[in-house]
Amino acid sequence: MPRHRFSWVKEPALLAALACGACGLWLVYIMPYGLFSGDEGVKLVQSLTLLENDWQSAAIPYRGADLDPGGEHLPLRPPFVWQHEDAWYGIYSMLFTSAGALAWEAGGLRAVFLLSWLGAATALVLLARLAKRAVGPKWATAVVVATAVASPLLLYGTLNFEHTWACAAVLGCLGLLARPGSTHRVWTAAGVLLGLGAAIRPELYAFSAGVIAFSLVLWGWRWETLRRLVWVGTGAVLVGGIDVISKAMMFGSFHPNLQVSGLPPTTYQINFTRLVPLEIQGLGLVLLSGALLIGWLPAMGKVSRLAKWMAGVVLVLTWARLAWLALAAVTPSVFSDTRTIIGLFAATPLAVLGLLRGAKTDRETGGSELGAACGAAAIGFVVAVVAILIPGFIGGLELGSRYLLPAVPLLLVAGADHLRGQEGKPYRRVAIATCLPLVALSLQATFENGISTYLIRQHTSRLLSGVEETGVEDVVTRHFWIPQLLAPLYFEKRIYLYPDDELLRRMLEKGRDRVVGVDLMVGIFSGDQVKVTRDRVVMKPGHVMSYRLWPSGQSESKSIDISEGP
Repeated sequence: MPRHRFSWVKEPALLAALACGACGLWLVYIMPYGLFSGDEGVKLVQSLTLLENDWQSAAIPYRGADLDPGGEHLPLRPPFVWQHEDAWYGIYSMLFTSAGALAWEAGGLRAVFLLSWLGAATALVLLARLAKRAVGPKWATAVVVATAVASPLLLYGTLNFEHTWACAAVLGCLGLLARPGSTHRVWTAAGVLLGLGAAIRPELYAFSAGVIAFSLVLWGWRWETLRRLVWVGTGAVLVGGIDVISKAMMFGSFHPNLQVSGLPPTTYQINFTRLVPLEIQGLGLVLLSGALLIGWLPAMGKVSRLAKWMAGVVLVLTWARLAWLALAAVTPSVFSDTRTIIGLFAATPLAVLGLLRGAKTDRETGGSELGAACGAAAIGFVVAVVAILIPGFIGGLELGSRYLLPAVPLLLVAGADHLRGQEGKPYRRVAIATCLPLVALSLQATFENGISTYLIRQHTSRLLSGVEETGVEDVVTRHFWIPQLLAPLYFEKRIYLYPDDELLRRMLEKGRDRVVGVDLMVGIFSGDQVKVTRDRVVMKPGHVMSYRLWPSGQSESKSIDISEGP
């Protein structure tokens, strides 16, 4: 057997990717059963709908239609679903949710999470190959490990989110473009991967700006570059066109899960301050702009003193942040809440080093064309997303910035290339002294996001078990995200949003005098038509309660059990 078949064993970056992927698999199984966010729930309902309809339709059935034919209490509301010809459809990728349906059929909710984990593991393997070409095996290993433990990638691999596959598509696309001696078939294949990624996550349409920036830095301004981009565009349009045409044929219009703005002046500021900055507000914005200035100023040699000064600012800010965290750690409740860290650089401060890389590849930087191209692709993508995304659709409950997640490994490659270029230079000590606290901050952010993810999913898991324990089919709530979090029970329960007396009266007419309320109180109903009495507290905290319904004017003759459940 040829020896080269097992040559991958000698590649430390690839081995690191496989080891980190195995750790991600472990995370999938230690996380509680519940969902993290409502977006996950809507995607799961889309998947379950395909199974419920025997793969004949993507229209989401409404089990409560017998009491609510007008859909006034529909459990899933826009912008998470949209209406077409008196039917409701989820807004998320049919490609991803179809795969989720197959996963659910194979192994339930855990298998659905495994689908996202597979995307994260694939992204790490592709990153290992790309980073090796850009920065060599030693630094590539560091990039893979940093992406796994100092960014939200593996945490997203434990959730029903398609962003891990978006990362894999981007890394696969750039990996093909970076192959030496590539042909038009390879460039077209790179475009196909980009098109598939956009069909899964529509913000990847904006990665076209990243591909252009990547190509210009890697190949320069010449006709050959344009020819290659035409082949990439052909592949992307081929797949993206199929996605657009299929949606137009099914729904009469293209309805992406991404809404773009009319580009008002305030859009950029609002999106930037939410999606991008460091947790260190104010100075963090100055830091980011300074890093961009230093890294991308044409005359790099003339600003070496400014570069050292800015590195010192980074050093002071990061060590100050670490000191604050050390003081906060003595407080027992420092990780007791469920707040998540938002912002690309807030969740991965180490990625700031990618901005310092710049586009130069001369002896002064000591970097590679591919390292600079990765940084350019990341910046082009971030700028495009910040520009087109309207402020109202900037992530919701997330870890870091999920829309910008594909930029994280690329910035880490560029940052590694920057540090590699400082070997043998006086500036290297300053760079290392800056890098170490940034690593620590990134690890802290990952840990904090991991704890928050665990606590949130633990709560939603108890919510699911509490509602299921009642044995009552009718569930009511006044919080739009509750039906989303109850997605695994969507076709087992009749769930109503924003209930009123009229709805409860219809329940009584059907002989259904029991209802489960989530985060509800008896006093929310007027009592003009129906009396509502608390029957039993099923779960606290979480406020899952069982209620008895009585016709108005009738005495409540039955005994009431108000004992607490688990």
